[in-house]
Amino acid sequence: PQCGTHSELAKRYGIDVVIALDASRSMLAKDIKPSRIERAKLELSELLDRLKGDRVGIVVFAGDAFTQCPLTSDYAAAKMFLKAIDTASMPVQGTNLARALEESKELLLQAERGAKARAIVLLTDGEDTSGAGLGDEVEQLAGLGIRVLSVGIGSATGEPIPELDRRGNFVGYKKDRD
Repeated sequence: PQCGTHSELAKRYGIDVVIALDASRSMLAKDIKPSRIERAKLELSELLDRLKGDRVGIVVFAGDAFTQCPLTSDYAAAKMFLKAIDTASMPVQGTNLARALEESKELLLQAERGAKARAIVLLTDGEDTSGAGLGDEVEQLAGLGIRVLSVGIGSATGEPIPELDRRGNFVGYKKDRD
């Protein structure tokens, strides 16, 4: 028989997941309620509630990409970073999927080893406006054993992109020459 307690460091080996979330203005479209970006954030919040022992990071992208949240197993912190994502804070508009995957790859490669698997969950409304190196980036990720799971947000019919003023009030729809 033994009595008492002691602490022991236990290593957990889950998966490393980077969520790459499109925060371009087209994600403000309301064909998915309440909007594409808000629906994506709600779904990601539910995903975070289901994770156990895995590390998650968040990359936000539009015309460029940056790390919003480094890899962490602190899901409450990840949710806080997720809630702070806003299309108005993106300095470069457009949708550059290759840059999003590149930033996500860097985040995974900089992490400590130990994950059983690595994956990128790419959430976007789908249109890559940059046309730069997407195929090459996907091949590199496959060679590194990093899975890419693409999730489309939006309807097949599409939706006009709302224009908002500085206060977030609706002022019209985005238009081109035609």
